[in-house]
Amino acid sequence: MGGCDEVRLKVMVLRLVSCLLILYCLSACQQVSVNAPNKESLIDSIHVLDDAKANSNFAEIQRLGSTQQFTRQEHLDRVDIRSGNSVIWVKPVFSQQVKKNKNYILEVGRPTLDKVSVYKRNVDGSWKTIKTGDSVVFHNREIIHEKFLFKISGPALKKFKNSIFLKIQNQGITSSTLKLLEESEFHHDDQQKSLLAGLYFGVLVALLIFNLLIFVSVRDVSYLWYVGYLGFILLFLFAYSGLTYRYLWPENPGWANRSTYFALMTSMALGLGFTRSMFNLTELFPILSSFLKSTGMAIALLAVFGLFVDNTFSSFVTPYLALLVILIILLAIVKAVMAAYKPAYYAGLGFIFLFAGSMMVILNKVGVLPSNVLSEYGLHLGVLFEAFLLSFALAYRINYINEELKLSNQIVMKARKQFSSRLIDFQDQERKETSATLHDSFGQKLLVIKIQLAQILESYGIQEDDSKVKSITGLIHEVIDDVRDISHALHPHQIERLTLKEALEDVIFQSFRDTGLKYIYDLNGLEECIDSKSKLHIYRIFQESINNILKHSEAKNVEFKSRVVNQNIEIIIKDDGKGVVGQSWFNNGDFVMAHGISNIRERVSSLNGSIHFESGQRAGLEISIKLACKKEV
Repeated sequence: MGGCDEVRLKVMVLRLVSCLLILYCLSACQQVSVNAPNKESLIDSIHVLDDAKANSNFAEIQRLGSTQQFTRQEHLDRVDIRSGNSVIWVKPVFSQQVKKNKNYILEVGRPTLDKVSVYKRNVDGSWKTIKTGDSVVFHNREIIHEKFLFKISGPALKKFKNSIFLKIQNQGITSSTLKLLEESEFHHDDQQKSLLAGLYFGVLVALLIFNLLIFVSVRDVSYLWYVGYLGFILLFLFAYSGLTYRYLWPENPGWANRSTYFALMTSMALGLGFTRSMFNLTELFPILSSFLKSTGMAIALLAVFGLFVDNTFSSFVTPYLALLVILIILLAIVKAVMAAYKPAYYAGLGFIFLFAGSMMVILNKVGVLPSNVLSEYGLHLGVLFEAFLLSFALAYRINYINEELKLSNQIVMKARKQFSSRLIDFQDQERKETSATLHDSFGQKLLVIKIQLAQILESYGIQEDDSKVKSITGLIHEVIDDVRDISHALHPHQIERLTLKEALEDVIFQSFRDTGLKYIYDLNGLEECIDSKSKLHIYRIFQESINNILKHSEAKNVEFKSRVVNQNIEIIIKDDGKGVVGQSWFNNGDFVMAHGISNIRERVSSLNGSIHFESGQRAGLEISIKLACKKEV
């Protein structure tokens, strides 16, 4: 199987597996989204107080809890944080459906909030404070989970009206879901989401490994860029979902925060590198390629710099860098599409999915879009579709490159054939002119010399049978014969006065008559198939083959055949000589210089024919030539 066929097979397998995995993910996602509405919302309303100066203590907030200082939010399922570096106090009002004999879980769904404190009232009226957030050591959480979870007592909720207050502090504008679920319902819901998350990340990891293996196979650096880009996108999503903090560095909240921005900025730098390599920008748009390279290196340096400074720096520059990268990649896609670079279509569609998913999440966080599966998991879905489409683009790129290479090879072969054909025609024309010059000029002058010499000898009374005269005239005869033979060797004039069949029969007879070799010939279809322009090529092919047989084959029997089959003429030249070991050299074109094979091959090629050699040690040599008929038979 050829390399191109192997790549096509890999593409087919990848597409099949990808479709199945995407369908499975969407099915699982649909199951979660269908099941979610069946759980009754136990929060009737959410009231917030923006403590811009961050100087209010809980005692003051508790006193304000029954006043109009708290503003009721429109949404019942999330808390909107509209200003950065301030403190938001949240007072949820719970449904009358809360049961006294049940235990509940309060879920704050944004894992990347800096500080989250919960003040919850016990049944005896006392208050318990729990402080957590992604700036606090992970194991200090009341419930070990990537989200912020708090145990809530049903009896306290029923007994006191204002039984829960939350204090949220975060850098930047965002929002977070807020849910109160029965403990059993929460565990059921969490199990479904964990299963979906495991499937999601498993698919992306499998896709990463698959493309890494393809890189090992094809050694295309674009695959390595893709693997690096997808790897850091995965690390970012892990951090975005709170999983890196939970599983990788739970005792180091500072590194957990920095690694999120580091992974995101590094993925941007690698994404630019992937775009340069994927779209072949170095050749298509060198200036844009240099700009992408410089920008990628700058972003990579900023990512490393962000590891050693306060998180405020990274949180400030990341949105602007993301916007810059999006614009650059879109520009590259547009230019590649305008240049008819077909792999850019898949890649462009992939980046559109990622951009659309990211925008849905951003619009949800700023309160424009309501919370649902798409707005909550838009980034994850965008990354998933982008990863598959970029993988398709890479696979298509390999096919595209192979097709371009194949086309280039065809153009080169066509040009080579045209050059070879013109060179052969030029050589034949030169030989014809040289032959004519020898015959018409030198030959005639030698005859004149011979006649004038005879006249001079006669005028001086010298007899022609004189030994010296005989030597001189004999030498002149030899020169005349040599000139005639050279002239005929340079250009066989008999093909101009005889049919091709007669000319070939003549050259066969003249070549083998005094050699002792047995020869037979059965030449049919030559006049019907071979036009006048091709006659000389066929004659030369026979000449080269005969010369090869006489000089190298040590054959005793030779056979020449030609016949017409399905508008093609087949010519077979066969001997029973010593043969050639490793005839694959002939057929693969590696053994083109020996025994006139090069000349035969090039003449067949100039006639747009095919040639095959069959041989073996002491098995003789058979040359099979197939040519399309130049005339209708």
